[in-house]
Amino acid sequence: MLFFSWLWLGCQSEECTSEDIVGDGIDQNCDGRDGIDADGDGQASRASGGIDCDDTELAILATAYFLDHDQDGFGDDSQSVWLCPEDIEMGLENNKLSEVGGDCNDSDARIFPDASEICDGLDNDCDQLVDQDDDSLDSLTTIRLFADSDNDGFGNIDNSMLACDLMDGWVLNNRDCDDDDPENACMDPACAVGLCDYSLQFDALQFDFARISSGTGWIGSEPTEPAHEPEETRIEISLTDDLWMLNTPVTMQMYSVIMGRSPSMFHHSPLCSERLDCPVDTVSWHQAAQFCNALTERWNQQTTNTNRTACYTCDSQDLCLPVEDFLECTGFRLPTEAEWEYAARAGEDAPFWTIEGDGYLDDTYITNEGCSRDWTLNNGEYLEDYGWFCANNVGDADDLFYGSKPVAMRQPNAFGLFDMIGGIWELTNDRYLDQRPMSSIIQPNPYFPLEGETDSVVRKGGMWGDPPSDLRAARREPVSLDYQNGDVGFRVVVKP
Repeated sequence: MLFFSWLWLGCQSEECTSEDIVGDGIDQNCDGRDGIDADGDGQASRASGGIDCDDTELAILATAYFLDHDQDGFGDDSQSVWLCPEDIEMGLENNKLSEVGGDCNDSDARIFPDASEICDGLDNDCDQLVDQDDDSLDSLTTIRLFADSDNDGFGNIDNSMLACDLMDGWVLNNRDCDDDDPENACMDPACAVGLCDYSLQFDALQFDFARISSGTGWIGSEPTEPAHEPEETRIEISLTDDLWMLNTPVTMQMYSVIMGRSPSMFHHSPLCSERLDCPVDTVSWHQAAQFCNALTERWNQQTTNTNRTACYTCDSQDLCLPVEDFLECTGFRLPTEAEWEYAARAGEDAPFWTIEGDGYLDDTYITNEGCSRDWTLNNGEYLEDYGWFCANNVGDADDLFYGSKPVAMRQPNAFGLFDMIGGIWELTNDRYLDQRPMSSIIQPNPYFPLEGETDSVVRKGGMWGDPPSDLRAARREPVSLDYQNGDVGFRVVVKP
């Protein structure tokens, strides 16, 4: 809306004339206005120096436009032009002009009065407040940090804040058991990244494993579970033997030590490049199988008391298939789908394992499009405290918090496994079936072996950019054996 203020002057000369020059402060024609306004529309005629397009027609007015150099829909108040209807019809109203002014920086399209304030060091919405100083800051561009009062690198899950960048005294890690004691950070001194039951060292790099106890449990989901998919057939299963599972996904550094290279898309990202402790990504199922065999070979080279058998056969083109007696092999391998989901649930039947248990999201909440900042579970816990997904994936490829994140920064489950929720999709060894066979009896060690190189395998867990529906323990997706991208990685298991 345009506002005009006119100076009503009264007759300031001894004689009235027919001419009245706009802007001289004198009402020469004694009409109460500084300029000739024959039609009384509040705009002086062009002949008297005003802007009225037609001073004989009350309905014909000039409209103010502002130069909009950055084409964000808001113009520069200091650079305006008045246009008549015929000018507008001729196309003089173009993308360099706007009826709306108020742009505080007309050279940057990210800055205008209606813009969302985001974490970028700019006053996006022209209110003279920047980033965290602005209460209207878009929280989806922030990251949750945790207080690290004892400066041990581990944060307090009960003391967090949303921030635009890393800050002194605050960390991404939320695993401190006692934030007043730097000696107590929920870590076993014998382990590299957290609690573990068994550790291996290769070239001074430690691999920590959690013991997955045998037992029974459910996999899949009921049709009433929010975001349930038809292929998530619910069956009761049992694992008849204990299993060691790597307590994080295989990292870039682990892959590099064993295979001599790191293929990851996020190898050079700021959060990953220093320690290479983000999940390895951009590996195919064949390459994951080759890693498992190479890890088995390393074990056999440095351990004399036990010789483990390879779980995959690979040809000269590095195309692999599981050995025939796959579940009986003693080497390192990918988990079956049932083993993975049993481990992810860690004794719970809810879609998400949490400390308080019963980790559910409301139906309309979990299935809505996009991603909100605050994914609070029905038990009051934050889903983002347990994994990396769309709520704590910030910005685009140029942003610090975009993409893959270091492993073991969020809460582990009851088995001591990190990043089973989000982070990176994890490959399993099962052939993908649209519908798993139904059964009314407990299925011991269910496994659906690959039948050929054109099969797809099941991947589990969701990744850093996914919505919560993909993070549910029951969620399963097919992926081809040669698929490679920044959203897929793996973890390994081995018999004790």
